[in-house]
Amino acid sequence: GDREMRMVIGGLGQGQIEYGASLAGIALAEAADGAICSLAEIEEKKMVYNLHLLIKRLLLEGEDPYRILSHINEQVIVTDEIGGGLVPIDGFERQWREVCGRICGEIAQKAQSVDRLYCGLAMRLKG
Repeated sequence: GDREMRMVIGGLGQGQIEYGASLAGIALAEAADGAICSLAEIEEKKMVYNLHLLIKRLLLEGEDPYRILSHINEQVIVTDEIGGGLVPIDGFERQWREVCGRICGEIAQKAQSVDRLYCGLAMRLKG
């Protein structure tokens, strides 16, 4: 189609969700929220946000989070950066961060563009 896979990342509250919705040309209510959506729902939407929370849910449910990669194609993918800062002592938290990093790396490789939001300002990292 005429759509492209675009990735938008940022720390908590940096404006990446709103920026992603504007890139996708949709209202936020039309996007899939990774905190609650199903994998099938992702395929139907122009944007998925809270990807890091979708990954966390799948890990907690004992599912393979890498399955996400086969469900995304030409959407805007928005995630919070969770890998920076101190390495958590908790094993699950460490695993979650590592898996997020690896999945985001795969998406970034395939994406036509990758933007990082900081203080509401977009920095183009790729594309």
